[in-house]
Amino acid sequence: MKIQFYHQKNQGNLPTELQNQIISSDKELMDFPWAAEHWQKIFKHFENYCLVLMLDADKLVGFILGSADPDNFHLLKIVVEKNYRRQGLAQKLFDFLIQWQQKEGKKNINLEVRNSNASAIHFYQKNQFLTLHTQAKFYSSGETALIMQRKLDK
Repeated sequence: MKIQFYHQKNQGNLPTELQNQIISSDKELMDFPWAAEHWQKIFKHFENYCLVLMLDADKLVGFILGSADPDNFHLLKIVVEKNYRRQGLAQKLFDFLIQWQQKEGKKNINLEVRNSNASAIHFYQKNQFLTLHTQAKFYSSGETALIMQRKLDK
């Protein structure tokens, strides 16, 4: 398996086939997927986003999507295909992201997670994220979000 990353410097290089696989994975695997139109806006304005992909040959098996400012990376999604789960792939993607963002000089990784998503919360806590606070009715469903952060080593 290989890991590729796409960001502001190579935004035009994300093949359409990978874009389609990302949209399909999100739709099939996430409890609350984004609309295809939302994804198309992201791909069109990719200068605001960073993407880490894990590929098995040409098949997308996992990805991380986020956005970055000069000091922080904001984690938006981690997705791993069902047949590839429980093999440590999310951790490998995340470890790659951490190293990459440290090299980029980021100070923190921030995220929101549904308070009902116990497996994700466990994963983030295992990876040194702390809950900063909760935000009631953060999601359109009315669900509360945990606002979490991991400080990065320099």
